[in-house]
Amino acid sequence: GAVTVDPANTIVYALSVENLGVGDALGAAISETVPEHTTFLPASSDPLWSCSGTSAGSSCTLDAGVLPAAGAPEVLTFAVRVDAPIPPGVTEIANTASVSSLNGDVDPFNNTSSTTTPFDLTGGTGPDLAITNSDAGVTGNAGETIAYKLGVANSGNQHASGVRISDTVPANTSFEPAASDPRWSCSSPAAGTVCTLDLGDVSAAPGVTSVFFAVTIDAPLAAGVTVITNTAAVVDDGSGGDDLDLSDNSATDTTPIGTGSGPDLSITKSDS
Repeated sequence: GAVTVDPANTIVYALSVENLGVGDALGAAISETVPEHTTFLPASSDPLWSCSGTSAGSSCTLDAGVLPAAGAPEVLTFAVRVDAPIPPGVTEIANTASVSSLNGDVDPFNNTSSTTTPFDLTGGTGPDLAITNSDAGVTGNAGETIAYKLGVANSGNQHASGVRISDTVPANTSFEPAASDPRWSCSSPAAGTVCTLDLGDVSAAPGVTSVFFAVTIDAPLAAGVTVITNTAAVVDDGSGGDDLDLSDNSATDTTPIGTGSGPDLSITKSDS
């Protein structure tokens, strides 16, 4: 066909069936097989389809009854949803339909028709993980806890597996497990420690998975410290292909330090 498709999209096939002969076709039947890497969608298809199942490889038939000689074409729909993810290396969805009748056919060579629908690979095929990092606009002070909200999404056309977030405990802070997602693994709460969190699988679909990473600002705080800088990153195991855009696989947020975080010495002098 002239269209392209992405994982999780729907393909609607239009089947045009007609009798080009001089005699009526009795007991005409159309046959379909649910294509590989798809699922049949009854609600989006002609209601007369009868299928052995909805999964790939299922057989479907439609009883068209009598097709009169030289009659107008009958147009039928057969819809499928493409799997998400699709295995690496799959570039198209192939579909074949056929028609038959109980009283034979004088030209059986046009009784089968096939089409292929290619995947839209203009940007490549693979996951596209991205991460965001936000402290919700707070200002921090010595001894206070900052909770960074990290959001992970996959806007690619392949499933991402073995997804892992990493975050290094910022300078002048310590990791705060009580305010963080319990799945974080840190060898130490000290500044400079690399902490990781395993998300597992992230589908190529709309939506964001959010986790919190919290740190407590040192008290007392070293003189001259004006911001806390936190950087998080996300990777996967590569089994779904290379990440399509690595520029958004890390994100940094800076939290300003309030004026109340350091000493405030004062002296007055009087000769009275």
